[in-house]
Amino acid sequence: EGAFAGALMTTVFGLVCRRITGPWRAYRRRSRHIGIACNANSVGADAGAVFIGVDFGTSGCRAACLNSDNALLSEASVAYGSGAGPPEWRAALRDVLAGVPERGSAAAVCINGTSSTVLLCGPGTSATDPLLEPLMYDFACSPEAVARSLAMVPSPSHVAASPTSTLAKVWEWQLAGAVPEGARIAHQADWLAALIHGGPY
Repeated sequence: EGAFAGALMTTVFGLVCRRITGPWRAYRRRSRHIGIACNANSVGADAGAVFIGVDFGTSGCRAACLNSDNALLSEASVAYGSGAGPPEWRAALRDVLAGVPERGSAAAVCINGTSSTVLLCGPGTSATDPLLEPLMYDFACSPEAVARSLAMVPSPSHVAASPTSTLAKVWEWQLAGAVPEGARIAHQADWLAALIHGGPY
């Protein structure tokens, strides 16, 4: 884990969680994905900087590298199969970034993950140490978890009232007694971004 974190930090160093604009505005959000951006510059990127977008899907991930003129410079992809979890996602992130020749000039990395794929992490664990197996985007929660969620939202048609919502999944863990005090949740994109920037979600 330490070697992996070190390799990523030397590849795209000094990153902090932040949304970015410009070339990656179109990558920031898609219909079933959540976008997390990591930007190395609080003011702006150098003229020669590039921007990398990584999209994690259900069976693999892909990366694209653009410059500040929106020109596509390179692409890479890694397959991991439909049954993948955190170990496979971690390896795929490492390998797909390694497949981008311009990674050393990256000013920002934007990561998309499947919406409502959620990990539970304890207060003392690092980003690479989820407490439980993640609940995937299509995991349907129990009626009791859904009922708890419904009690917290303004309308039964609210997105958080869905059996596959993140809120319902948190209740699923809570009702099972699996949530220790101080635990944190992280969407797949949050967790992957934390592998790069080394900070909290």
